[in-house]
Amino acid sequence: MDIDNPFKSPVDFGSSEPAVSGNTIQIRPFPIRMSRFHCSVLTPKEVSLMLHQELVNYCREQGLQVVEGPAARQIEAEIAEVEEGNQALRYLLPFLAGQAKVTVKGEIRQGKRPAQPFEISRNFHMGAFGGSSKTMIKQGLQRIAMQIGVHVGAETQPANSASSMFAKFYVPGVIVAALLLAIILATICYQTSLTWPERHDGMPKNERWIFWLMSSWMWYIACAAGGYAFAPQSVLTSRAFVKIREIVGVKSILAMRIVFGIFTVLPVVGIYFFAKLV
Repeated sequence: MDIDNPFKSPVDFGSSEPAVSGNTIQIRPFPIRMSRFHCSVLTPKEVSLMLHQELVNYCREQGLQVVEGPAARQIEAEIAEVEEGNQALRYLLPFLAGQAKVTVKGEIRQGKRPAQPFEISRNFHMGAFGGSSKTMIKQGLQRIAMQIGVHVGAETQPANSASSMFAKFYVPGVIVAALLLAIILATICYQTSLTWPERHDGMPKNERWIFWLMSSWMWYIACAAGGYAFAPQSVLTSRAFVKIREIVGVKSILAMRIVFGIFTVLPVVGIYFFAKLV
């Protein structure tokens, strides 16, 4: 047994276990390593329950059925470290001192297969006026739960399945398509602007390349955000999308679509008002 990660061990449930559904999962309670628990804003029980509930939600999002009894998969882990840090230090010395940190160690078990150990940490170095330690710890638990849930969901389907391959190529595909579309749309806007007469308070024609440059960037943001806002559910809940979900910082898929929708509309509005200056 690994001392640093006591869960790192193969598991054999034996042939006497009753048959269980292939999409079931059991999430065991999360003990806390009290020697590494330095938090006054949340109790150990609150932290443990919070991680458990977040993980239940993300596993259900992946189409898994969370059960208390025998299941096809089990998640067993411990909250290895909770450090609230110091808000004043984060405000005065961001990235240098006072960081908040959450670490979870454990393993995912599936029948007689070797267990899959994991260790996930989330660090927070700065925020508004140093950032609330309580909020940072909650965000850390939520992001760790999302990563575990997405990983388990990805294991339920082959890596070369149609949905996995589609999600894998969709994210970079949107980036490339948005870039090409942005160049085309910005060029159309620029060529159109050259047909407009010059105004004494407007932009001279020989300087309207600036309009092309700015509109290219805004069209790129709008096209990329639009591609993600209308992405299939399988893409938004995939492993390939985890980092983007963390950056966006919202929990539900609907909220994420709304955020991307806003970033689709705002650049277009910006182009409209910028064109009036030309």
